[in-house]
Amino acid sequence: MIETNGVELWACKEIELTRKLHEAAERIPVAEEAAGAAILDEAPGESLDTLTRARAEVVAFEAAIRACRARRVEAVKNARVAKAAEVRQEIAALETESATIIDEVNTLLERMNVIQQSRFAPPAYDATTLAPLPRTYHLGIELEALKTRLAQLTGEVPQAGVVDFQAGAGAADALVLAVLKHESDGPNAEAVLDWHASVLRQAKRDFGDMARRVRLVWRDAKIDTEASYIQVFQAAQTTLGGVSGAAVQSILGSDQFHAAG
Repeated sequence: MIETNGVELWACKEIELTRKLHEAAERIPVAEEAAGAAILDEAPGESLDTLTRARAEVVAFEAAIRACRARRVEAVKNARVAKAAEVRQEIAALETESATIIDEVNTLLERMNVIQQSRFAPPAYDATTLAPLPRTYHLGIELEALKTRLAQLTGEVPQAGVVDFQAGAGAADALVLAVLKHESDGPNAEAVLDWHASVLRQAKRDFGDMARRVRLVWRDAKIDTEASYIQVFQAAQTTLGGVSGAAVQSILGSDQFHAAG
């Protein structure tokens, strides 16, 4: 996962703006009721202006969130560019090391051939033996992994991803932050909060401080409700053994909850 100050900054900003959007949306029904009563009493006064401002606030916060998300994606792109540069340096260093080893081995072989007056070639490595793997073999594996990573970093910002972590109380806030800090262009804070709330409605209870595993999967920036879930672990139960009287701890299992499809 790419975590930089820029990405985290805009992630936290989106969370804050989403909270303010909810607060602004909650003010609209109150302003509507006040304006309606004022019109009925033929004394609208500032009530209509208050209602207009409340509705305008919602539109403004929605626009602010869109701008915030665009800046977060730009920060992700910048972080990917910086990380790609680091990976290129690692690749260059490993390639240099590998080439140096090969040159030194070839030089030694050439000297051996001169001394032996023959053409000696090292045996092909047999992976089924218990002999230590050559350094160049390890370098080749590392290089392939780094080149794969570089290809990922230089491509488009992905719109698919997954976060999977253990949590307790405050899982919703931790989940939103984890998704927004992910190096993809995924679901927004509103969608993540809606998914979490839907899971709670399906479970018909609040999980409180219970330990849980939260797994959120998204594709094309949309949450995959089938692959995403909250798994709640039941507390261990301690009983006394029937024969020895010693304490015996048993795990009661876990329940897995999904959002409504």
